[in-house]
Amino acid sequence: MTSGQRNVRKRNPKRVATVEEHLTSVKGSLKELSRKPNKTPADILELDKLRAHVKHLSKKRAEKSEPHGRQGERH
Repeated sequence: MTSGQRNVRKRNPKRVATVEEHLTSVKGSLKELSRKPNKTPADILELDKLRAHVKHLSKKRAEKSEPHGRQGERH
């Protein structure tokens, strides 16, 4: 007898949708700032931060949740 799919890591659809919305807004501000002519050093730093944030959100979008059977074992 097997336990079925109870302990398989799954994605939380609400979390994925929230990350998708946030990712589109960050990508929009990144595109807007990258199109700006005559960027200042502060703008360049902001661009680097936005690129890192997009990379982070892309990882979060693909991340799966912890198996249900292991949630109580975390310290």
